[in-house]
Amino acid sequence: MTQGEAMKKIALAAVLAAVLSGCATTPTSLPSATGNMIVIALDTGLMGAGCRVAISIDDQPVGLMSTGETLKREVESGDHKITAGTGEYAQQSICPDLILTRLVVMKGKPAYFRFGWIAAGVPMFEQVK
Repeated sequence: MTQGEAMKKIALAAVLAAVLSGCATTPTSLPSATGNMIVIALDTGLMGAGCRVAISIDDQPVGLMSTGETLKREVESGDHKITAGTGEYAQQSICPDLILTRLVVMKGKPAYFRFGWIAAGVPMFEQVK
């Protein structure tokens, strides 16, 4: 392999790394909370920027979020189902239909969740603390 070919491969790898890292979203700062509070943050970034995310707790709609927003809801102690959805679920057709659900047991402490997109456009909805 010549030095020119090696340089081309390095340049291609750098461009691919930049493109793929640009697809991932950046976490939004989480606000402080106390008690049985469910806190959900929607990441910022180019991927999914036009998608609204509808949030439901125990099958009851509680909010429609946009990029960079956070939502806080107080709930009773016990088991709760949290659903985040895009597309038809959020009454918006420009985004893919997607519904992600997480279960949480509330015991007097807040539960924090993050919704975003990892590299290659894969969505994620995870409990972060």
